[in-house]
Amino acid sequence: MNTLSRLDRCVIGFVFLLLAALPLHAANFCVATGNQLATALTTAGTNDEDDTIKIEFGTLTSNTEAPQNYQWIFDGRWDEYATTISGGWTKGNGCASIATHDPAATVLDAQYAGPVFLADLRFDFSGTFTIRNLTLARGKLFGTTCMSGSVGIDCASGLGVQAWALPGAAVTIDNVLIRHGIAAAGVIDPIVDLYMSDSGILRFRNNIVMGNDLSAGADTLGVQIQTTGNAISYVTNNSIFGNTVTSNEVGLSVTGVATLSNNAIADNITVSNDPPYQFTARNVSTMTLRSNHFASRQYVGGGFPFIDSGTTTGDAQWSQSGIRMIPDAESVLRDSGVNNPSGGIPAIDFSGKTRIINTVIDRGAVEADAVPPIGPNVVPNAPGNGSTTLVYGVAGNPVQRAITFSTSGGTLGGSTELICGVISGTAQVIANGNQTVPTGSNAGPVTVSIPVTTSPQTHTVLCSYTRDGNSVATYTYHFRALTDGLFGNGFE
Repeated sequence: MNTLSRLDRCVIGFVFLLLAALPLHAANFCVATGNQLATALTTAGTNDEDDTIKIEFGTLTSNTEAPQNYQWIFDGRWDEYATTISGGWTKGNGCASIATHDPAATVLDAQYAGPVFLADLRFDFSGTFTIRNLTLARGKLFGTTCMSGSVGIDCASGLGVQAWALPGAAVTIDNVLIRHGIAAAGVIDPIVDLYMSDSGILRFRNNIVMGNDLSAGADTLGVQIQTTGNAISYVTNNSIFGNTVTSNEVGLSVTGVATLSNNAIADNITVSNDPPYQFTARNVSTMTLRSNHFASRQYVGGGFPFIDSGTTTGDAQWSQSGIRMIPDAESVLRDSGVNNPSGGIPAIDFSGKTRIINTVIDRGAVEADAVPPIGPNVVPNAPGNGSTTLVYGVAGNPVQRAITFSTSGGTLGGSTELICGVISGTAQVIANGNQTVPTGSNAGPVTVSIPVTTSPQTHTVLCSYTRDGNSVATYTYHFRALTDGLFGNGFE
């Protein structure tokens, strides 16, 4: 008869204790309507389980919340479990597969009945909350206080998160579009309001905030992110543009300990007489800024960031295509970000494409398709390719001749490398033998120094040119050096 050793019994007992500490079940929801989503959110907030809420793609509306309040609320106060909400799931198969990663395909439409979505994570939140691949559309601010249960909470037209977090807590917002919110008169709230206190990590990544108009309010602003205590935020690869507010904080405002990487914030406006600032920082010395583009910025309270590297300002050089801003071919946003930003980055961009194209990540939520950097054509002007040029001079003295080129075509940002060298004879290339010709510029003349000797000699120069994205082409020039008969007879 086999018996368990004391060690075996201890190990088994430990395993049972460990299993008892874990949630017995994980709840999965597949929702197709706004009311189904509201019910799933209520259940997820009270069932003491890990919850996954999958939303079939399409447009959802709700009539479960009171008018002028958030239309969808996740009440996760005291929650210690994981809740994940995502859009783009296939219709009719129980959300067994993803139909699209495009956030624009799954819309929570508040229909201007109130703000769109709230995650209420106050009072010792120690779980994780994730929302991704969704659009939060047409929220309206009616006042500065909304309700979560019987408790008042700050309003934001598109997305509100209030987290009073314990160590280990995390909030992640990835690939979310927040658009077309408005405000009633007298309102002083933002489009997005994310707040985490005490501890925990807040991630805001690959999101687009665009087309919101809070100009009817009293002191509205754009995206507001705040952390206090030991909480930290990572704000990465977001695009914030085309929003109108009444304060001078028109784009992104950040307070607390934060690392911002690869964001693109420009073209937001204010209806006040104050100059608009696309980025506003408070507690500046607690921030790390890496490869962001802020069309303009201000530091409130003085000081400078702990780290500020790769920041650019001014024109973002991007063009709007629907709800996206796409970096132009010459944009400073292209291939200029940090590939491995602090706080991580999803593997796909806002549109569901590979997050890094052309080896270096773009700034902003959209990874632009690669533009082939094709340089200009460089062709012989004089002398012609393969020609032989007779050169006359005095024996013992070199004679200089120029090879000139014409250039044409090319894509902005492209260039052509031109390299010339002597492959036979004793001539020397003394000017412009190795040059790079960008699109829109001309190749400089290549100067060749040709020695003249008492007996005729032929010298051959080979020029190769390589356009970006094309193969190498070559041109050949022969120079035959002869003594001048007049000078050769001593008449000098």
